[in-house]
Amino acid sequence: MRATLAWNGEVSLFALKAIREAFLPPYEFRETVRHLFEIGWKSLPLITTSGFAIGVVLSMHTRASLERFGAEALIPAGLGLALVRETGPLITALLVAGRVGAGIGA
Repeated sequence: MRATLAWNGEVSLFALKAIREAFLPPYEFRETVRHLFEIGWKSLPLITTSGFAIGVVLSMHTRASLERFGAEALIPAGLGLALVRETGPLITALLVAGRVGAGIGA
């Protein structure tokens, strides 16, 4: 219990120091915008293409299950929830991390 509280305290102090350092000069807005462009904007085609492919596969698998119960009308709502809330952020994070990590490693 004591070790857990000590660890939580250390993590909290680290977070506070990181937040404080983020607001101290020098501000490098140009570098921040460059990173946003390199990491975010250049990853967009990969994310949208893979998101579309995952949506198609997910709809094909979901359709078979929902047809048995006569609930084909629920496929769009279910896909929207599944992709936007559940798998979308996960797949996006994995793809961006892989793309950026490979780019930095190269």
